[in-house]
Amino acid sequence: MKKNIANNSSGVVLIELLISIVIMVILTTGSLSLIFPAVRSAEIGRQREQAKWLLWEEEEAVRQVRNEGWTNFTPGTYFPVYNAVSNPPTVYQGWALDPGEGVKNGFNESIVIAEPDRVNSNQLSDSTGSPDNNVRKIVSTVSWESFGQAYTMTLTSYLTNWQPF
Repeated sequence: MKKNIANNSSGVVLIELLISIVIMVILTTGSLSLIFPAVRSAEIGRQREQAKWLLWEEEEAVRQVRNEGWTNFTPGTYFPVYNAVSNPPTVYQGWALDPGEGVKNGFNESIVIAEPDRVNSNQLSDSTGSPDNNVRKIVSTVSWESFGQAYTMTLTSYLTNWQPF
């Protein structure tokens, strides 16, 4: 009689093992469905921080080019390029604006410099009024793609013609 019970218990162990495996698969799948969105969100957050730094870098480059001379600060679309040694040496070393759009570390960068119009002595406009040669509208843009979705960050500022020294 004991041999009969032993034979039946081996089938029960096999069924228990299969049930345990199914439960582990269900729990693992459920855990992974919670982990993947968190990882994705963290990666997108990291990319946004990097894009903010690139926008800051673009603004610094634009300010340096403006400080070197207003005559070189012409309307158009540019991207910042850093050259550690400029020749001839200037007070503000390093940054230059190259025409067109650029790509850095998977991020698309562009700086649009425009000459806004002045409606009256206090108000700027993009479309009406007379051109103000002493003001430039700067629109810095960083865009990238992550997980099949496009992201864009934009910073708009205005700079005036002034000489630091």
